Amino acid sequence: MKQKNIFFLGILSIILIFGVLLIACGADGTGPDPALNGTWINDEYGVEQYTFNNGFFEANMIILNKAYDPPVVVSIFSKGTYTTSNGQISTTMTHIHGDWDGFHGQLESKWYTKEEVAAAWYALLISLGEVVTEEEVYEDIGKWFALSQTASYSVIGDTLIISGLDSEGKPYTETYTRK
Repeated sequence: MKQKNIFFLGILSIILIFGVLLIACGADGTGPDPALNGTWINDEYGVEQYTFNNGFFEANMIILNKAYDPPVVVSIFSKGTYTTSNGQISTTMTHIHGDWDGFHGQLESKWYTKEEVAAAWYALLISLGEVVTEEEVYEDIGKWFALSQTASYSVIGDTLIISGLDSEGKPYTETYTRK
């Protein structure tokens, strides 16, 4: 279980960094910023694709995680809601996909809520003979879904720029191009 926890902490860090990328608000400060609507791509570390649609987002990321030696390719698929206000975007994840690498191909290929993925992951771990409590699994899964993030953003033509602090407090800036 310790190795899985280390892997999940790495995934958690990735989500913290990229989860920030999912929040926006209207010109009058109320509701989602329509300038964000559409699909945005960043291929700096793999392929990150975010689709924003009037307060809802979907994120599909296939990235190279250099935290491992050798580096590994990680796939993350999530969706949720976002809000924007005064150049800040905030996201809340509501679903995660069973194809996410963190599940090692062991879950069905479909969208899961927090409760659904926790129950499925717990059942799988028990069936594999893992010694884990239901509370531990729900706590770990709960951390992923508690990752409501806020970052600064700007849309200039077909370019989306998002900047903030990663999970270690280090500043970052990501640039996306409208597809």
